Amino acid sequence: MRIFIKKTIQLITQYKFVIFALFLGTGLVIQSLGLDFSRMPGDLGDTRFNNYILEHFYKWISHKTRSYWDAPFFYPYPLITAFSDNLLGSAPIFALFRYLGLSRETSFQGWYIFGYILNYLSAVYVLLKIKFSPFASAAGAFFFAFGLPMFAQEGHVQLVYRFCIPLTGLLLWKIPKTPRLNSILLLMFFITWQFFLSIYTGYFLILLLGVMAIVIPALNNPQAPKIHIAKFWPNKLKEAWNKSGINEKIIFFTGMLIIGYSLIWLILPYIRVSNIYNFSRSAEEIELMLPRVQSYFLAINSELWQSNSPIFSNIPMLHEHQLFPGISIYILVIIGILWKFPSENRNFAIINITSVFILVLFTININGLSLYKLILGFPGINSIRAVTRIQLVLMWPLAVFASCVMDTMYKKTSAILNMKIASYFIFSILVIESTLFNHYTYSKKEGQIRISQLRNQITQKMGISNVDPIIYLGPENNDPFYITELDAMLVSQQLDTPTLNGYSGNVLYGFEPASDCVQLPIRILKYMKFINTNDKNVYFDLINRVIPIRLSKCESSWYSVFPENLQMQLEQEE
Repeated sequence: MRIFIKKTIQLITQYKFVIFALFLGTGLVIQSLGLDFSRMPGDLGDTRFNNYILEHFYKWISHKTRSYWDAPFFYPYPLITAFSDNLLGSAPIFALFRYLGLSRETSFQGWYIFGYILNYLSAVYVLLKIKFSPFASAAGAFFFAFGLPMFAQEGHVQLVYRFCIPLTGLLLWKIPKTPRLNSILLLMFFITWQFFLSIYTGYFLILLLGVMAIVIPALNNPQAPKIHIAKFWPNKLKEAWNKSGINEKIIFFTGMLIIGYSLIWLILPYIRVSNIYNFSRSAEEIELMLPRVQSYFLAINSELWQSNSPIFSNIPMLHEHQLFPGISIYILVIIGILWKFPSENRNFAIINITSVFILVLFTININGLSLYKLILGFPGINSIRAVTRIQLVLMWPLAVFASCVMDTMYKKTSAILNMKIASYFIFSILVIESTLFNHYTYSKKEGQIRISQLRNQITQKMGISNVDPIIYLGPENNDPFYITELDAMLVSQQLDTPTLNGYSGNVLYGFEPASDCVQLPIRILKYMKFINTNDKNVYFDLINRVIPIRLSKCESSWYSVFPENLQMQLEQEE
């Protein structure tokens, strides 16, 4: 027992910075939610939408809903879940909290906190694996998990889970050194998992790894002919194949088939949705969220770096452009560029920071000009609207470079400047920057009361005569349309009923938020046009199931007489 206690104390002493950074970062996240867990991240919009999707997954694996991809909002349109991120890669964590008996909202809070913890543990594991000191590893992992750009996205909680990014970066670096099929298989596994965590971060991860795959052979032997650089990865794959036994080859092929099938299963609904609904983003819409130079100095919610400078006044969608990583990271990047720091991992650090610079130059928008526009014509690329979110992936190579510089400073002795003290000072700035952040939250109780009151109102109207009812909710108190739509979605989820209302990353063509009751027959008529039918029975079967709530000017004739006048009006508008 005494030996165990002694070893435990030794481990705690050795990894004190790692433990400190984990508890501090997690504490900051918990503090933002309130020590009594009374707050939810973000607002009554996207946060509740993601809570709905997670709960939909829980209901699906609990056999309380039949289809995962056909979520019952925007009813009765198909493949609604594929209108936005699906969260399949992290939803089992939420489901675990639900199985433990926690409420929908409290389970969401647990899922949210756990995402930050996994990000940190993944990053610190990789940085320690590279043999950075625990101090430098803690600093890099803290930035990756709890840095300013991540906190700036707390209104888009679907982007929290990023723990596969450090693991893929490590594997891509290790494969050329020790080519093995199992390493390649693991790389593909974690790339696929990141897509299951978030389509957005999965896509940006592919961009990062693609650039790194070019930079690695180029920096590995800069004097080599271009043809040798082009053969670099095929040769490594061949070497991995030749080194592997028959069992490893069988595992590799089996694993790749499973991964391929999983990716097809994930992506196919999005392809079908794009084709069925003609979803795409215009070049003008994407341009609004291409990073500007100013974006990398913008931190609206930072108590330290918040600025009303006119240099930010012309940036559209300002809240999406908060890409400032913090002065601490910029200091480390500048030091690393000016100082040829001696480190056994210098090449790895240079590969990472070079990849950052390339992707920043590729995606930046200067006076309407951007290299990124060159790829908008490729299939699926124009579905990615918020290119600014690439910063959440670039935080990893920035963390690697910053950790390498800080690791060298921490270990360096100098008569002129105590580099160790300087590294402590920079780490302190890093921590202060994340600590002095104004988090964007709303009251959990407020959200729950809204749904509880609405549920009581609806159940009174439902009675016992409605067979398979459909909810259709109108606005109240001049609420923004998305709050009304999400109220309807969440209450219908509790009541296990579909709803005509809907809110997601994409919307139906011609969709108009609920305002008065005339939208009820119009939505059904638009659905009939969508499925290309003139069968009036479809209309009557749907409208007689609908329970309109908080809607005025409902005409009783709509339930018995087909509204020819509204149909003609819709045809004329088109």
